[in-house]
Amino acid sequence: HIFRLLMHASGVIFSIDGMIGNARLRSVLKANPIHIFISLGRWSMLGMSVSTGAIIGAAVWAVVLPIVGFLFFRAGEDTYGG
Repeated sequence: HIFRLLMHASGVIFSIDGMIGNARLRSVLKANPIHIFISLGRWSMLGMSVSTGAIIGAAVWAVVLPIVGFLFFRAGEDTYGG
């Protein structure tokens, strides 16, 4: 469910800049890792503009998510495989 919520909040279906008037909410939605990587994909494939914040955000998410995933699965390692 979390991935589905992230996908729906990523701005794939709607423009975050055009639909969200609240600046704080817009900043939170733009920090969504799926939105960041979709923006980078649009930039690389379509030549659309990308912000420096998206590049920095992608670098941060690329470091943070594997570490958090490793720690999460390492904590439950004893319960895997019966």
